[in-house]
Amino acid sequence: MSCLSQIVFLVLPRIVLVLVYLNFDYVQQAAHKGILLPLVGFVVLPLTVLAYALMVDVGQSATSIAYLLLIICIATDLGSLFIGTSNRRRE
Repeated sequence: MSCLSQIVFLVLPRIVLVLVYLNFDYVQQAAHKGILLPLVGFVVLPLTVLAYALMVDVGQSATSIAYLLLIICIATDLGSLFIGTSNRRRE
């Protein structure tokens, strides 16, 4: 079950980010027409880029709830990246 959850946390947000990037202009608006932020976000923090793009599209990019959502997304992204290394160290 742990392997399946790792695959879901690593692959699913990236698939959603690609689909949102291709079908909507949320990510382009949040990146201010640049490609660097979506590309780095795809590799490192896909949930954070999705949350930020949604906040910019809705117009809630400077509220405390928006910052809380970003902190939760960053923690989730970093946790999904480092969960494999902590499991490997135990074995």
